[in-house]
Amino acid sequence: MKKRIVSLVGGLMLFAAGTAGADHRLLVTDVLDPGKLDAAIAWEWARSAEESFTGSAIGFSVGAGVAKNLEVSVSAPYVLFNKLKWFSTDSGWGDLTVAAKYKILDENPFTLTAGLGVTLDTGSSRFSSGDTEYSPLIAISKDLGHETKPYFAYKPVLRGEDQLDTHTIRIGIEKELNHLVTFDGSFDMAFYSGGGAHDLREYTLDLATYLQLAKNFYLIPSAGFSYITVESEDATAWTLGTALYYMF
Repeated sequence: MKKRIVSLVGGLMLFAAGTAGADHRLLVTDVLDPGKLDAAIAWEWARSAEESFTGSAIGFSVGAGVAKNLEVSVSAPYVLFNKLKWFSTDSGWGDLTVAAKYKILDENPFTLTAGLGVTLDTGSSRFSSGDTEYSPLIAISKDLGHETKPYFAYKPVLRGEDQLDTHTIRIGIEKELNHLVTFDGSFDMAFYSGGGAHDLREYTLDLATYLQLAKNFYLIPSAGFSYITVESEDATAWTLGTALYYMF
């Protein structure tokens, strides 16, 4: 069982690292205006507290506002290393994700955004899921005034047969201190179905800071802590990361 949970932790943290940067679009309900472009590059490092897993990846993403309240994006991770207790892997590309988001409501009386991502089997053999994955998204935020915005998001990741489907609920708050510094804190609750892991749960606390270096250009350092449990076993892990984001 212990070997099983270490393998699961490695896979889950690799998945988290692989998607680094894809969701750092300042606020999950934000959608680019028509004609606007943005790009992000993010690095993330993850390690289990038991030192049974260490991994690191770089995420790349670009997005475009293609119509009013509609944006599309493309993202992909490059895994630098992924080391489990019993073996390590080479570096390589993960799968490419194509996504779209549409803003249904804009602070009337709240902001509501829906989206869909499709992850294609394009990565190297070691880091590809081997199948097409679908990631619908529903997100809500509310401007409470004083530059404070709580938000909620639900994002499942639906995979092929005999693989884990992920269901993640995120609750967070964004607080702008001034035009140069914004804090974002979130708590994720994830459970998994399929693949014989019905008792797998993951809880993650993430803290990030948006530091505006120049107009439309941000540095985003972040840190996270995860608690993962499978049946009677559990594990913890830490993540550290930083991202650069620019809107054209």
